[in-house]
Amino acid sequence: MGNHPTVCRLMRGVFNLQPPSKPKPPVWDVELLLSFMDTWGPSDSLTLPQTTCRTLLLLLLTSAARIGEIADLQYPPSSRQPHRWEFTYGRGLTKTSRQGQHAPTFVVKPYPPNHLRCPITALTAYDILTLPHRPVPSSLFLTSRKPYRSASKDTLARWVKTTIHAAGIDATLYTAHSTRAASTTAAHTRGLQLPDILKTAQWTRATTFYNHYYRPPPQRQCPQPCLIHNVKIALCPR
Repeated sequence: MGNHPTVCRLMRGVFNLQPPSKPKPPVWDVELLLSFMDTWGPSDSLTLPQTTCRTLLLLLLTSAARIGEIADLQYPPSSRQPHRWEFTYGRGLTKTSRQGQHAPTFVVKPYPPNHLRCPITALTAYDILTLPHRPVPSSLFLTSRKPYRSASKDTLARWVKTTIHAAGIDATLYTAHSTRAASTTAAHTRGLQLPDILKTAQWTRATTFYNHYYRPPPQRQCPQPCLIHNVKIALCPR
């Protein structure tokens, strides 16, 4: 049966329609990108493009969020406290929202061990720089040149690729979405518990993480403080 000409032709056709995909490369080193952004100096002394990129990358890495979710964050924040900022989504939903759930919010918390890598510090500096140009309401991220307006998902993706390329990472191998795999892989490698990773990234099954996002480098990275624990997707109380 397996050698029948019709069956062989059929299997060749299936192979041609769905050729084996290329193996995905290991994720890039999060520490390499963070160390590069550290060289810029304090957030309150940066240019608008630098502050924008630092804030964007820190939010992506600490939340394991999708680019589209970050692009949909609305300004002003629904709640703003010294150690907690909370944002709503323009569409009111995220990709993983389900019927019966209250509208999700995006919560940002500080990272005290290193102010250069603190999302709250970066957000505060970004808010000060953009406030004179900001239409209200608007998306959290604005374009960095006049006329200032809400930045699209594609614009945010371009900023991500530009920054990782400047850090010495081969941006031709990765999309902007790779921040999701890079941050969760780094968190797992450095000892963060799997349930915490799944909750932060909004995955219901561990197989989603292991099959599509967990791509550790050949050599285990040295343990470093983990950023991912500082930003969570929180559901509003019922």
